Amino acid sequence: MMEELAESIKNELDYIEEGRNMETVQLQFQGNESFKIPDVFWDYTTSHILTMERIEGCKLTSLNELHLQAGEKRKIADLLVEAFITQILREGFFHGDPHPGNLLYLTDTKQLGLIDFGQMGRLSSEMRYDVTSLMIGLMNEDTDQVVKAMYRLTDVPASVDEKKFYSDIERISKKYSHVPLGEMNFGITISELFATAQDHRIRIPKDFLMLGKTLITVEGIISEIDPTLNLLTLAKPYGEQLVRERYDPLKMGKRFVENAEDLTGTLLNLPGKIEDVLEKTSEGNLKVEISLSEISDIFNKIDRISNQVSFSLTLLAFSIVVLGLIVGATFGTDTFLTSIHALEIGFVISFLMFLWIIYSILKSGRF
Repeated sequence: MMEELAESIKNELDYIEEGRNMETVQLQFQGNESFKIPDVFWDYTTSHILTMERIEGCKLTSLNELHLQAGEKRKIADLLVEAFITQILREGFFHGDPHPGNLLYLTDTKQLGLIDFGQMGRLSSEMRYDVTSLMIGLMNEDTDQVVKAMYRLTDVPASVDEKKFYSDIERISKKYSHVPLGEMNFGITISELFATAQDHRIRIPKDFLMLGKTLITVEGIISEIDPTLNLLTLAKPYGEQLVRERYDPLKMGKRFVENAEDLTGTLLNLPGKIEDVLEKTSEGNLKVEISLSEISDIFNKIDRISNQVSFSLTLLAFSIVVLGLIVGATFGTDTFLTSIHALEIGFVISFLMFLWIIYSILKSGRF
């Protein structure tokens, strides 16, 4: 986590990298006059200084100052959704910090302007496919599809309780079963999915986390533009188009060919792998490693219980010794063992032994 944060900060402070990001996003919207990305002046740009075209506009959260009609606000919200659907699901390279100060409405040209490209997220073609599956699964309340997408998008440990995880995802999916699409809060749904994954100790890759943060921010801006609008409602036409493209025969054929190439490579390598295993088996060098992580947890718990019992018995024994010395000194006959000095010596020895046992238990770290 710290390494990823350090890498993110390093990239944000490298203005050469930010300039390249800006040009990449320009290419994403090439030919689409609805969006404005500033030009970079490379002759005056270094890793410490970014010189770019100045664009002026109104922050999307301040549109009320322009007294726009509801229809124009809807168009701006549509542009915002189109911008991020294009970046996330089509290009796989998206703005990772879309706060209101980085999104401007250019009143003269009716364009949506994007600035500050220091923090960017990347999604592979497989991740884009799975994110689309996740969104469609949530829209259709299809728990199987959501769970499969979550499994592919995250790092799931072998120890995960699959039934419990499925049940938790189903609870989130069915939570909105009677809620109209226009009233469903996608940001809250994504947050709940992430929280559930973390509860099951499932690691979420940084780009998927950034995607979640981006969608939550975009949804918040849409509600600021017009509280009656909703991210999923606006995204539905794009989602339907993506579904049509997904099942397009040409694209399905292309994916089949790609998978067939991978499968062919695996099958060609299989005889060699089998030969290696048989060779190691015949030589007696085949090793099978079994990791039983739960066994060590059980032993640790047994150690803690044993130490707690030892502590209790030691405390009891110390109390009995002290009580015996006091009673002996008070009611016993006048002998060396019942003298004041013997009482003090016995108390000190018992107390030191008590401290030594407690120190040993605490030092083991299992109490």
